[in-house]
Amino acid sequence: MRSEWFDPVAIQIGPLAIRWYGLAYFTGIIIGYLVGKHWYFPSRNLSLQLLDKMMTAVILGIILGGRIGAVFIYHFDHFLKDPIWLFKIWQGGMAFHGALMGVLIALAILAWRERCSFWVLSDFVCLMAPVGIFFGRIANFINGELVGRVTDVSWAIVFPHVDHLPRHPSQLYEALSEGVLLFLLLIFINHLTRREGVLSAVFLFFYGIIRFIMEYFREPENPFGAMWFGWDMGQWLSFLMILAACALFWHRGLKQTHQST
Repeated sequence: MRSEWFDPVAIQIGPLAIRWYGLAYFTGIIIGYLVGKHWYFPSRNLSLQLLDKMMTAVILGIILGGRIGAVFIYHFDHFLKDPIWLFKIWQGGMAFHGALMGVLIALAILAWRERCSFWVLSDFVCLMAPVGIFFGRIANFINGELVGRVTDVSWAIVFPHVDHLPRHPSQLYEALSEGVLLFLLLIFINHLTRREGVLSAVFLFFYGIIRFIMEYFREPENPFGAMWFGWDMGQWLSFLMILAACALFWHRGLKQTHQST
């Protein structure tokens, strides 16, 4: 299979081009809004007005955090040569870890302004994040970006715009693992407990582990050269997510213990 079979533009109406990546973001956000409106927010006695404000905060966090993260973590050399490149979103370049930080900051500000629980909002975003990740990785595959490492497996993909070597379809691996499997795990955990912060911790922990493993199938991204233990930037950021998840498990568990005594 070759990536040239896919056109990055999903719909072309005159000069207007709607790309698969844009549709991926749109689809993930719409699904998240519908789930929040018809299930999550009513089940926790939260107002739909808060949902509307939260969706706005999430969108801003994804766009600003994802872009700034991509530029300063992976493409800082581009920024130094052309600072205006930071604003050229149409040329691609979004980082998940940057988007995550952007969303968390946006949720913290919203929770402070609305005087509501940050963890209730965070849990919902983390519950729905795998849905967005799934569509995003499918879009990555269609665009032929974030390609996998060279391999001789029978299901290898050739991306002609990169080279003519067979590579792991790592985008599809991530769509299934970071998207489908992680979403099912979070749904299961949600049925087991409603303790605030647990879904956030579970998401950070297992996404960090899965992403760390998936980096071995992706073409390495080391913008700052060789790093400790041979890990690339994505693995180090995922390792920090795992540590943050462990700290969150401890914090929420300790708080729950104090409240029950």
